Amino acid sequence: MMLPGDVRVNAIVVIAASLTFILEKPLLTIVLLILLVPIELAPVIILVCFLVGRIIKLFPASE
Repeated sequence: MMLPGDVRVNAIVVIAASLTFILEKPLLTIVLLILLVPIELAPVIILVCFLVGRIIKLFPASE
């Protein structure tokens, strides 16, 4: 096992971070994922989406 913890939590962290990075809208990602996954993972989704959203604002992509 490479990552510690529950497999569902690890998967939702990767999915939430990826979708937030692609969509660049943390609230949209939160709503979409809460509709798709069990509600017990909502705190993880919210935390990851807001952290990735903050990182995107701090380090904008150079185009």
